Amino acid sequence: MILIVSAREAALQHVYAVLSVDLSSRDREEIDSLLIAASSAPEPTESETESAQRSRLERFKAVARKESPEALHGLLDQLTALRSLGLTARPALADIHPATRRLLARWGYRYSVWNLRRFSVAKRCAIVICFLQAARAEITDGIVEMQDKLITAVHNKARKRYEELLQATEEARMRAVEVLEGVGTLVLDDSIPVWSKYSNALRDHDLL
Repeated sequence: MILIVSAREAALQHVYAVLSVDLSSRDREEIDSLLIAASSAPEPTESETESAQRSRLERFKAVARKESPEALHGLLDQLTALRSLGLTARPALADIHPATRRLLARWGYRYSVWNLRRFSVAKRCAIVICFLQAARAEITDGIVEMQDKLITAVHNKARKRYEELLQATEEARMRAVEVLEGVGTLVLDDSIPVWSKYSNALRDHDLL
């Protein structure tokens, strides 16, 4: 058991090194800037955690689920911000087994920025990079799904409006037919004088 744990830890250390060894000083600074929380306190209390953890990294964890044009724009802004970091398509990621990348990404979702800052530089960078890659995939999926729902909602509204217009047109047509039938009946009635026929027809249909 000890050998298994030691081998696992050695493998993870190797992964940390692979993902962080070729990072530039600017990349490291960018990763550290993602872990700066809005709160100035060294660590939040339990009641303050949710509001205090609004670091740039934490914002990538909050993916809008309720579809709206504003939410879609928000997701697009998140995706743009992620891509601008230049950390989610690093060649070194392809050398890491997908299961290991998922493990590190889960740690990124689970740990607070205070916990991440306590890790070694290599481990912290590796976790953040895997998290950002996973967040980018999730946000991309969210954009596709939300766009599909918005298009479906617009289509349904348009179809409902079209059906309402068809119904209104049909009702207007039926009323026109009824009016013509009424006028025709009066015109063909020989017992009614010509002027009375037309005046009665107009009066019956509120035209006089």
